[in-house]
Amino acid sequence: MKLYKLDIKQLIAVGKNKISIIAVLFVFLLLPSLFIFLINEQYKKIMRTPDSYYKQTGIVEDLGMTTKTYRGSSARISKTPTFFVKMKACDTIFSYSQSIFNRNYEAITKRVNRGDSILIYHEGFNKRQNTVDIVQLEKRDTVIISKTLFNNKETILLVWFCLLLVVSLFPAYMFVKYGHWRSKQ
Repeated sequence: MKLYKLDIKQLIAVGKNKISIIAVLFVFLLLPSLFIFLINEQYKKIMRTPDSYYKQTGIVEDLGMTTKTYRGSSARISKTPTFFVKMKACDTIFSYSQSIFNRNYEAITKRVNRGDSILIYHEGFNKRQNTVDIVQLEKRDTVIISKTLFNNKETILLVWFCLLLVVSLFPAYMFVKYGHWRSKQ
């Protein structure tokens, strides 16, 4: 296996015009850096303890099902059926959504009723959505919605980012191994 030293002359040799050079720099530097940053952020989210989140205590005024809307950066709106909790003397609607394969909130509604005193750990307000995401929900020191469920959703994103990092590093590997994008036949 031949190892090539990456230098500016080789980068220029890969492409004859500036667009190719920009594409090479994008693939070699920016994409892996972006995925490493996203992996780091997801890891930090997973490792946070419930006590490091915002807390809200109160009496349950209303609970049930609602539609959580999320406005993406490209003006795309996604709507997700979700479980919600509304507390007395609080304008905020807190929501919890499970995976698309398991949207059964019956276990939660059996354990939480109107008039119950609860403690909610949440990430805070996000102006792109109409509800605040629940990280953990407790009723009298009994955990109803565990942070491990929140971590499971975040772990799926972490795995995706790791896979995308590997895929984004493949062209760099091919360049180092063969001196260009594709193997010589």
